Amino acid sequence: MNCFVIAVGLTIACAPSTVEEPAPSPPDTDVSEDTASGSGLVVTGQGWAIGTTPSALDQTWFGPTVEGSTEAHEFVLTNTGASEIVEIEGAVSGSGFSLVEPLPPRLEGHETGLFQLVYAAEPGSPSAEAEVQITWAGGELVFSVAGVARSAWNKESDQSEGWGHVQFARSEVLSAGELVEADLRDLAEVLTATWVAYLGTDAEGYATYSDANVVRFSEVRGHVGIGDELAAQLEADWVNYERPVTPWLSNRVEVQEFSVRSDGEGALVDYVIQEEYGARWPGSGLRRAFEAYTRQDGQWRLATHHTTGGIVPLREGWIPLSFDFVYPVTDIERALAFYEPFLGTPETSTTQGLSWNLGRPRFRLIDHTLGGRTPTEGGLPSGYVMFYTTEDIHSERERLVDLGVDVVSEVLDDLGPDPYLIAQDPAGSPFLWVQRVGQHDATGQGPEVTWEASLSDAPGGLAEAAEALLEDWASADAEGVTDVLLSDGVWWDAWGWAQGVGPDAVQEALRGMESGSANRVFDTTENGLAIRVTIREAVTQGVGAYELTSLLLDIEGLGAHLSRDEVWLTLAWVEEEAQWRLANAIAGIADFGADAVLSLDYTGYPENKLEEAEELFSDLLAFGEPYTDWGYYGWWAEDTVFGIYQAKKAFNGIPRPGVTNGYASLWVEDAEETYAQLEAAGATFPQIPAINGNSGVDEQPGYIQVLAVDSEGNGVLFSEYPGD
Repeated sequence: MNCFVIAVGLTIACAPSTVEEPAPSPPDTDVSEDTASGSGLVVTGQGWAIGTTPSALDQTWFGPTVEGSTEAHEFVLTNTGASEIVEIEGAVSGSGFSLVEPLPPRLEGHETGLFQLVYAAEPGSPSAEAEVQITWAGGELVFSVAGVARSAWNKESDQSEGWGHVQFARSEVLSAGELVEADLRDLAEVLTATWVAYLGTDAEGYATYSDANVVRFSEVRGHVGIGDELAAQLEADWVNYERPVTPWLSNRVEVQEFSVRSDGEGALVDYVIQEEYGARWPGSGLRRAFEAYTRQDGQWRLATHHTTGGIVPLREGWIPLSFDFVYPVTDIERALAFYEPFLGTPETSTTQGLSWNLGRPRFRLIDHTLGGRTPTEGGLPSGYVMFYTTEDIHSERERLVDLGVDVVSEVLDDLGPDPYLIAQDPAGSPFLWVQRVGQHDATGQGPEVTWEASLSDAPGGLAEAAEALLEDWASADAEGVTDVLLSDGVWWDAWGWAQGVGPDAVQEALRGMESGSANRVFDTTENGLAIRVTIREAVTQGVGAYELTSLLLDIEGLGAHLSRDEVWLTLAWVEEEAQWRLANAIAGIADFGADAVLSLDYTGYPENKLEEAEELFSDLLAFGEPYTDWGYYGWWAEDTVFGIYQAKKAFNGIPRPGVTNGYASLWVEDAEETYAQLEAAGATFPQIPAINGNSGVDEQPGYIQVLAVDSEGNGVLFSEYPGD
């Protein structure tokens, strides 16, 4: 563990809860020791020094802590020399803090001992500050601590505790590149401070650590903010989270697998965020992050931030969950007229149906009855889910039957290029199990790459390198792509599901795109992928010796799988021997639309045997452990949820056995405005006790919803989340 000198004879850093071995003296630091005793004291913790101001990184910062409760941080005191140190004492002056486990009065040579500080968050006192004084025979140190309190949430749930916490341990640093330890610590402080500001919805605080021309992109909402657009981009992110305790998002994060490449004036940082989120609707997952920093007046400033969408960590035996939601329709033109004001122009429109890209899941309207299983009557929910979970539908059918799943069809192929089967849950509601199959048409269209944006302000040769890279990628030329990749270059494509470190791993991932997977499929032609790529926006930045190009791509599928995606691509380059080499590439789903519907929020299948249905999806179908709400189970699938809820047919009219019963919740910013728009369009508003408490605008704890009947007789939900 590395420590840093901040006082004569004493080095102090924040403490882990357990210590397996004494902390060594830090390299390249000026630890002054008593020449007679040869001893010095070190206080260690998470890995970086306690500074002169409160920090979420070094554990001198406590909170946000629920009023009336306490938060304890444990520290380790180590004698780094061979001689005994005596007369060790500790004291705390100020409000809210106490030493509940006092310092050891003496330490033998190389011996360690523990002490613990506790912050008591008093009602009516939003913050507290104190000073901790440690003295010993021949030395003294005083450092500050601070705590932040917040009101308790009114729901009895420990999920509300710990929001706003950022954990970043020195042990998670996999590679520090050329940075000396002090610079690494400073960089980590800035990174942590930006996350604390983010979780505290503090746009002004975030900006203080950012370059004036910062480029920030996040798949949370799919928006980008450049320069003075930063605050608006952050706000767009924040509306995605619950905020039962203002201003804190109901999130806590841990930085993992941190690697940095730096020339001292610029830094490229790659890491993983372990995220726990949600108060009433909890979940957890991973996000991949790339950031670039530039040094200005001796301080690191954030120049670029790019995070992918949720990457749900899988346990052994679990499957990655991906799905589309479908409502049955009988009149395509009429259905388009109903939904287009809310969803915008569909990405695909055929005589069989319509599709809207709502991030990763698609919201689809299909003129197909599934063999008479899709009646629309009385405004009841009549939708269903298409799960993309297998790469061999025929063997999968045998496996599901052997598991006891109620499979009610053979493998079918009348819904487009992808074969599927129909199964039913315990209530008799059908769902589809689908295999994505990439189609090859040697004479088909694509690839096409068109630049509407310009990289004219990029350094010499860089624009040509970026253009060649995209041409090679669209042509499925894996070797061409990796020819410019550094030996430890990182490729993280959250859109195409191709990830790897180093040329060999990236080549393998890129070649996998041609064969497709359960999550993503690409049709191919003789010349590569059957896609049309248009580069609509381009931004260049210099950070030290590195150059960044950030691109907005419009990618249109031209093969059997018609589709349209917006992708934000960040590329980090370094020039070596007069050639631009790629250090980092990260791509994510973007959303630059301004439609009323923000995303496909969640889906609901009614169940009269809720626990039996939960066992089916959790265990037999291997969706894993769900989160729970009142009479509801939900499984996160990327950035949406497949859910089941308790319903009795006698009271709700659903579930109806043997026919589709699902509904989709479409997330909107303003439920009242949506209701007025629906009413003007002639929609009706049923009341189904298991779904809504009131007809029309229905206010519930934490959300506001409107259940409407669409033009085809389907019950569809529109939901607003005020955030509290």
